Amino acid sequence: MKQLFLIRHAKSDWSTSLSDYYRPLNKRGLRDAPKMGKRVHGLFGCPDIIISSGAKRAFHTAELFAKELEFSGYKIHQNDQLYHASPQDIIDVIQAIDEQVETAMLFSHNPGISQTVYSLTDHYVDMKTACVVGIKKDTKNWQDFGPGKCHIFTHLSPKDNLN
Repeated sequence: MKQLFLIRHAKSDWSTSLSDYYRPLNKRGLRDAPKMGKRVHGLFGCPDIIISSGAKRAFHTAELFAKELEFSGYKIHQNDQLYHASPQDIIDVIQAIDEQVETAMLFSHNPGISQTVYSLTDHYVDMKTACVVGIKKDTKNWQDFGPGKCHIFTHLSPKDNLN
């Protein structure tokens, strides 16, 4: 069984004059990313690999998740193919994951990340900032992650009303 967590970067700061690629997280993003990382860790444990767009807001989100996931001893894999990626670009990255990896976490951007969830599962999920969608497939091969072949097993949002 392969598990994939698709995550949209946390809320970014639009008040800066930096280019899109270098735009940082804002106050809410800095609050939501660790909160979501802690939730994912508590529910599902630590992934085998984390892959992130190199854009500052996405990579920083991945770093904040990694800290809460106790992933600090591992390297986050930066992949700029995930920046402004189409669903096919994201699926190409997924299908290239080493077969020894059972659980992967991938950080990217909208609209591509939402469209990828739809492509893989035939279910549309509007991926708001810092949202997590868990997708699984009963397979030993990441190559089997293709259009309409996977199932959503969780959808988490920072705005979930948890008591």
